[in-house]
Amino acid sequence: MSNKMGNKEIAVLGLLSERAMHGYDLEHEIRMRDMRYWTEISMSSVYKILKKLEAKGLVECEVKQTPNNVAQKVYSLTELGKVRLNGEISGLFSEFDHHRWDIDLAISNLNVLTDDQKVWSINAYIKKLKELLAGYGELQKYLEGENCPTHRMALAVRPQYLYKAEIEWAEEYLNLVRAKP
Repeated sequence: MSNKMGNKEIAVLGLLSERAMHGYDLEHEIRMRDMRYWTEISMSSVYKILKKLEAKGLVECEVKQTPNNVAQKVYSLTELGKVRLNGEISGLFSEFDHHRWDIDLAISNLNVLTDDQKVWSINAYIKKLKELLAGYGELQKYLEGENCPTHRMALAVRPQYLYKAEIEWAEEYLNLVRAKP
């Protein structure tokens, strides 16, 4: 059994490395950073993840009173949590995880479509990629205006490179599909 952490746990530890937070703070940060697009964190999983990390000794919980006299659990990284997070982040840069793209399933079964459907479908894919590329361009402009740290800015810039490459490939593939009977 692997001792490697999942992306949910790494994401929560990463957020807690910035500052101590309660569950609602974590949920807010996950939503504001669009982390559900690149992690497996769901709305209901934050507290389960915190409980799991606490059981492993990677986070600790302190109950604090809010100004409204409400007890609130605030989580922070332990020293062990910092060490594990550091190791996991270093490991993510040295390992490549092959991603599954639904488009590969579509391409492998392209023969079931008519020629017109093939052209329409690939054009629709290119159009969607261009919309996503534009969206990340807007996000980059917004983050630049907010003086966002470089490591967070990369989450808007990197996808643009990927989408540009995918658009280039899709346009070339479309030309091949059009050229072959």
